Amino acid sequence: LTEILRGNREYVPVKMLVRSRGELHVLEIEKINYIEIFGRIVAIHLDEETVEAYAALEEMEERLWDLGFFRVHRSFLVSANKIKKVSRMSLVLVNGEELPVGKTYYKKVKERLEEQFIKI
Repeated sequence: LTEILRGNREYVPVKMLVRSRGELHVLEIEKINYIEIFGRIVAIHLDEETVEAYAALEEMEERLWDLGFFRVHRSFLVSANKIKKVSRMSLVLVNGEELPVGKTYYKKVKERLEEQFIKI
């Protein structure tokens, strides 16, 4: 996105390679709404599909931090670009889905959004 804003017409979307049930999925990072963990399985939620894989949420958080993803709950990573509004208990994505915001994460969520976006 920043490359497009700078006028770079040769921008190539960042992609993630995910192994799921014996198949390799190539996912565009910009299309990921959020990532949820169930035990040792992460569910990567996109508009069109959900891809499940074995992974650690902490590792995904570390790899995706610079791309605008951050933890909003012990079980959820969210793309800042997909958030429409946030309250102390939940957030709403641009697609209308509602996710919980953990009590210990609200302050960090607010700070991250204020860093990432223009504040008016």
